[in-house]
Amino acid sequence: MGDNILYSWKFNNIEQLIPEPQMPPLSEATPVILLSTFESWKQLYDWWWPLAKDKIQVNEPMKAKVHELVNPAMTATEKAQALYNFCIRNIRYVGVEYGQAGYEPHPAPEIFSNKYGDCKDQAILLVSMFGEVGIKAYPVLIGTREVPKLQNDFPSLLFNHCIVVAEIDGEFIFLDPTGETVLFGDLPAGDQGRDVFVCFENEGKLMQTPKYPASHNQAVKKTVLSFADVKEIKGQREIRTQGIFDQGQRAWLRYSMPALIEETLRQKIQDALPGGRLADYKIENLDDMKQGIVLLYNFSGSDFLIKAGEKMWVIPQLGSIDLDAVSKNERNFGIDFSLPQTFLTTIEINLPLEYRVKSLPKPVESDNPWFSYKHRYEEKENKIIFTEENVYKKDFIDVKDYGEYKKILEQLSKDIRQSIVVEEGDGPKQEK
Repeated sequence: MGDNILYSWKFNNIEQLIPEPQMPPLSEATPVILLSTFESWKQLYDWWWPLAKDKIQVNEPMKAKVHELVNPAMTATEKAQALYNFCIRNIRYVGVEYGQAGYEPHPAPEIFSNKYGDCKDQAILLVSMFGEVGIKAYPVLIGTREVPKLQNDFPSLLFNHCIVVAEIDGEFIFLDPTGETVLFGDLPAGDQGRDVFVCFENEGKLMQTPKYPASHNQAVKKTVLSFADVKEIKGQREIRTQGIFDQGQRAWLRYSMPALIEETLRQKIQDALPGGRLADYKIENLDDMKQGIVLLYNFSGSDFLIKAGEKMWVIPQLGSIDLDAVSKNERNFGIDFSLPQTFLTTIEINLPLEYRVKSLPKPVESDNPWFSYKHRYEEKENKIIFTEENVYKKDFIDVKDYGEYKKILEQLSKDIRQSIVVEEGDGPKQEK
């Protein structure tokens, strides 16, 4: 065909893709053919950087706002945090990405004035504002988990997003100015652990965004239950979040109507306490982008104790293991947790004075290559304290390991199937 080369691919008997719980994104689960007209990463840089570099600029209104937000006494990190927080809260994401606009950002003053822009617009604005206070920052082309992974030896435009990297105190800090609920120094899950292309002033470089460990992504839940009598119980619950859990919790609480929040909390109470009633709730740090969000709510209910004979009562199982991902005997795809995660739970039960513990479950522990789990019941005075810690050390379970992982998880689910037995005495518990 003259000077053209014709390539053809043929696929036969393609099996239907059956979705599985917590399977990898389609970009990783399905075959892909990659095509590119770029011969080198330098060629890609030489094409895109001229479209962006002249948009990095500040005008007088921008300068005034920057110096309103920062002061000379601030550290570089504090200045960067103040400017980042302004952008994520005041510049709306609006994507109009057709034709040249799909690749070329708008000038920073225009984005600042309009108070909206797409990802590359917001990145250019943040880079410009950082420059005004002497912080070097650069736009970053990134493919999130919705697109195939970047191939280091295959220069191509495998990018669907644009973020920022800043040089602060000798370190590179990646920031996503479209992350409305993402704290400074953190990244959305889809941005983490990705190969990216950074457009520095004179060259483009391949780098990798950080993937934060399980200790960074925490959901910490503390519940205190107190009995008014054998049938009536009152509870307080506090939920603190970090990392990806804080991002999700903040988005839910910020953008949901109060009536929907209340309904969700009622459902959670019903799961633990049939017939339970939500009394009230409050949110701390909702708009404070310097610390994790805290959700607190109070509730009450009856029939928490299960009668097990004359003056004998059972407290239902407190620990839990999620078996959704291992419901199938075999899987075609691995289990994808997105990122390592930590779940910490504490439940404190204050018994009436005339009740005493007759049987307390034994501790349960499991430590394996994929996760560590432990829970413990303690009796202190007239209190039962339950603690549970579940740390997902890995973010992915390979298909070849699925059988062993499933076996461990199902056995653990059986091991924690224990309940507390309490006994009603004839009077107040005697001090020993």
